[in-house]
Amino acid sequence: MRITSEFIRDFSKVPFSENPVFLNEYDGQKVNFECLTSFETAWNDFGFFLRFKAGDPFSKDSELIESTSYYRTKELWKISQVCEAFIAWGSPDKYREFQFAPDGRFLDISIDASTTPRHADFDWRSRLQYRAYTLSRVHICEAVIPWTAFPALPPSSGDIWHGNFFRIFSYGDRSIYMSWSPTFKVDFHQPICFGEILFR
Repeated sequence: MRITSEFIRDFSKVPFSENPVFLNEYDGQKVNFECLTSFETAWNDFGFFLRFKAGDPFSKDSELIESTSYYRTKELWKISQVCEAFIAWGSPDKYREFQFAPDGRFLDISIDASTTPRHADFDWRSRLQYRAYTLSRVHICEAVIPWTAFPALPPSSGDIWHGNFFRIFSYGDRSIYMSWSPTFKVDFHQPICFGEILFR
């Protein structure tokens, strides 16, 4: 879905898909209703828009946080529940990883899985825009990732990229690992399991 650049900072005007896509557990099983998680996407000449809605029965409402580079946090997945997007522009074994926490923290990483072990560049920067808030026990995570974050021309209508979308939800001593395209392992870095991202 194409949108004009004037909407870049006003997410309320972004025409996200009217049919959000829900995540299941990493093995394809349905998740508990209280932690249901969905994502929606849109795109334009500037970048790729992404919105996660993540249920959390233990959460409280929070004000909108407009994230800045100050909120970029290494190893974020170890200290917070996160929603994640892995996006590959060509070969699935080279992709960008984006992590989003409900409190405005985020992390962007450049991944090269063509080597063993895979290489993660934590010094890479995407220059994404991110904001987050919580309402009625649902975390809302909204981001726009500029096409300059990818070493490829911006997509055209009909193009297909590859990727996957995830969430890690932890409470007590239990963690739930969710994915759009099942990975069948508690390891999201499975490029062979990436689904198709169709631009239209």
